[in-house]
Amino acid sequence: MPSRKKPSKRATAKQCDAVFGRIVRAPGICMNCGSTEVIQCAHGFSRSYRATRWDRRNGFNLCRKCHMHYTHRPLEWDAWLRRLWGDRLYDEMRALALTHLCPDLDELFAELKAIEAAVSPQRTTR
Repeated sequence: MPSRKKPSKRATAKQCDAVFGRIVRAPGICMNCGSTEVIQCAHGFSRSYRATRWDRRNGFNLCRKCHMHYTHRPLEWDAWLRRLWGDRLYDEMRALALTHLCPDLDELFAELKAIEAAVSPQRTTR
């Protein structure tokens, strides 16, 4: 029987994004305005910083309207993050983001799937 080809890093990152997004959105309510309409996964620091991309502290459930609002107002987003996190965690997360380290994606995917199973067992088949 032929062995299955291991997914590429890009494919595994995409899988991690999907599971992370489901975990973050699970509460189903916007952390900013309380809306339950079209909840999205927002990142405190950009997804381009892989060291914090899948860190649960860096994921926020926002409605589409609030997500777009803050996307186009980065200074307001920065102030929102500082209020939510406080200066100590903000500085810690910023420093982590700037390390540009990338976690082991296979390990990360397994961890995220376990978290997802604990948070909402009915969604683990996706």
